[in-house]
Amino acid sequence: MSITLTIPHRYRGPLDSANGGITAGLLAGTLGGAVEVTLRVPPPLDTPLAVRPAQDGGVVLLHGETIVAEARPADPDLAVPPAPSWDEVVALARAVEAAGATIINTGIGWHEARIPTIA
Repeated sequence: MSITLTIPHRYRGPLDSANGGITAGLLAGTLGGAVEVTLRVPPPLDTPLAVRPAQDGGVVLLHGETIVAEARPADPDLAVPPAPSWDEVVALARAVEAAGATIINTGIGWHEARIPTIA
């Protein structure tokens, strides 16, 4: 396997490194299927990174001799819990309101980062 990944500057994450999600997605795409990716160091931007096979059936992403990320096939246990009933949701909302809440934000929103990551 001889693959090279280059992450363009437009996918900048914190400081001058690549966004971790983009990096993980690109590396996972070299394996296909369910994959677990671990970032080891901030991925460099606009730099060719080598993808090499790993002994566990996965791949490593290299910047020179430095391991930037590792990916391996995964078998996630995705047991999804049952959704609450409408009556359970209404009961919870009433309990939250009775506790003094006047608004509930269910959005994930921006993560808290020291460095703004929007270009």
